[in-house]
Amino acid sequence: MKINKKELQLLMLAAVVGFLGNYTASYIFSIFQKVNDASIHNTIGSMVSILFVILIFLIIRISKK
Repeated sequence: MKINKKELQLLMLAAVVGFLGNYTASYIFSIFQKVNDASIHNTIGSMVSILFVILIFLIIRISKK
């Protein structure tokens, strides 16, 4: 499986957006749950960012075909 330059750039962009989404998700979660446990925030934020990156990568793969 080869990754070309454009895909790499899009993955980097997805990682940055996922990183921002990490903070957004934890912030929203803290508003609704009133939980101040940082580990829960990090776990949920990481899951969101990882899912986002996978989603972007799948979209790239599907759109190429």
